[in-house]
Amino acid sequence: TMSSSDGSEGEVETLAAPSLRACCLAGHTPTRAPRGREHRRWAGELDCYVAQAEPPARWPPRAAIVIAPDVFGFTSRHVRVLADDLAEATGACVVVPDVFRGTALPPALLDIALPLVSPGGGGRGVLAKLLAVLRLLTYALAVAVFAWRHIRKRDVHAKLADFDRVSRELRTRVGVSAVGIAGYCYGGAHA
Repeated sequence: TMSSSDGSEGEVETLAAPSLRACCLAGHTPTRAPRGREHRRWAGELDCYVAQAEPPARWPPRAAIVIAPDVFGFTSRHVRVLADDLAEATGACVVVPDVFRGTALPPALLDIALPLVSPGGGGRGVLAKLLAVLRLLTYALAVAVFAWRHIRKRDVHAKLADFDRVSRELRTRVGVSAVGIAGYCYGGAHA
């Protein structure tokens, strides 16, 4: 059993461990700078990125959204800009916790992999693709360690406990009355 953020207890269903897919490396990195703030040790031992509407529509906000990040973690510009946009659109406090505890894949990996997974190779030739493969090989150990540390079932359950901790923190420290969770790419399996 596991207790939820409202204090009730229930059975936890068996979860499949998330897997890395080509979609984890597709997309683009936004050029706009994130507007939220990074907080160290915000929820227990977890560092978090916190985004709010500018100016806040109401303080404390009534609702909060916790984003379960992709494999690039809470420091990725993409997930931070996504959190900013979500906070602006909803008026909710949006939190992205560092559930990888500093061991997420480096965001530079995304830019290197784009020519390989983009339809048509992103307009790049064979030589550019070959160079991208060679650069990706330098990250092979990081990807292997990441997969070993974060894709096992017990690690999925540990991340669920982290999201529960963040939810409790939002209710007690910030005073929100409703907390939702949204998963982004890899984080979708945790939501």
